[in-house]
Amino acid sequence: MRKFNLLLLAVLGISAMACDDDEEYRGDWAKGVSYGGEPRTAAVSFVINNVAYVGLGYGASNAEFNSFYKFENGGWSSATSLPEKRVGSDTLVKGRHGAVAFVIDNCAYVGTGFVAAYTNPGTGAKREKEYLRDFYKYDAATNTWTQLPNLPGKGRRDAIAFSIGGYGYVGTGRGFGEGGASEMSYKDFYRYDPKTNEWKEITYDGNARYGAVAFVIAGAAHVCLGQEDNSVAALDHYKFIPGSNGDGTWVKMQSLADKPKNRQDAFYGRIPRYYAVSFIAKNNEEEGEYAYVTSGSGSNGLYTWWYDHVRDLWHEVEDLPTRAAISQAVAFSINGTGYFTTGGTSFDATPTAQTWYFIPNVKEDRGNDY
Repeated sequence: MRKFNLLLLAVLGISAMACDDDEEYRGDWAKGVSYGGEPRTAAVSFVINNVAYVGLGYGASNAEFNSFYKFENGGWSSATSLPEKRVGSDTLVKGRHGAVAFVIDNCAYVGTGFVAAYTNPGTGAKREKEYLRDFYKYDAATNTWTQLPNLPGKGRRDAIAFSIGGYGYVGTGRGFGEGGASEMSYKDFYRYDPKTNEWKEITYDGNARYGAVAFVIAGAAHVCLGQEDNSVAALDHYKFIPGSNGDGTWVKMQSLADKPKNRQDAFYGRIPRYYAVSFIAKNNEEEGEYAYVTSGSGSNGLYTWWYDHVRDLWHEVEDLPTRAAISQAVAFSINGTGYFTTGGTSFDATPTAQTWYFIPNVKEDRGNDY
């Protein structure tokens, strides 16, 4: 009997090691080339023809940036700037942070955001807090910006945006409440038609939130994470299936909460967070694409998860190796590789220029991390 027990333990041990080994091959983070501009939080990113653009954002000394830098051929260089806006004769340039962007037909659409209140200690010039709803189109081929109709509804920060089926979508976020006396989260959603240059309000079945993520995979858009009012983490996850006229249908996916009786979902409590990022990366072994979520505010910010959109399941992969959770960063994908850059260790503070990239389907190697 003793020999049987030892044999059984040995078999179980081999099985456990095999399972652990499989887990190790779900991907690895590696250090990339630092962002080319000044460190910043709450920037915005978009990709046109495999060139990534990262810009706007909030920096040291209360800077509101309107500059963009592009990532191309493994390096960063200065690219363009959102048109400057000034308040009257004030010489403080109004950049912004907490904006959104989406891409349609090789043009980027950038708008909304926030300008923090600031008084220049040298001149006394004041910059008032403002939630923005203006929108612009960027044509990379001509390096030109064109102002578009404002987003309907209220100005906002930390909304989400995506494009699918030739339309752009913007929704949720945070801004002034009724009368402008307090702040609140929004759930209104709008569709932009580039053919008519018009916005139209559409429904959204999820809860009001800000600092959420959106990603598009397999012909559908997904909206999840974020924070609701009263500091409540958003647990709902909805998939948007576009219709022929761009309105579409929302489908509720499984909630991002622990399910102790289900081993697969036992650690879903590590997923909810706000000010996280998402990207799409290629899974070479299965020749498919998966969505990844990482970073964000709170204790869950170091955890990275990939989402199996076919089975509506989440799987944990290697933690983001930044030592401390990074919030308000940006992410993008180029040729099947996901990149993560900028952000800070806390809300609107301590900006960084670090860049990481995620290599799916390889064994974790801590030697790549630093």
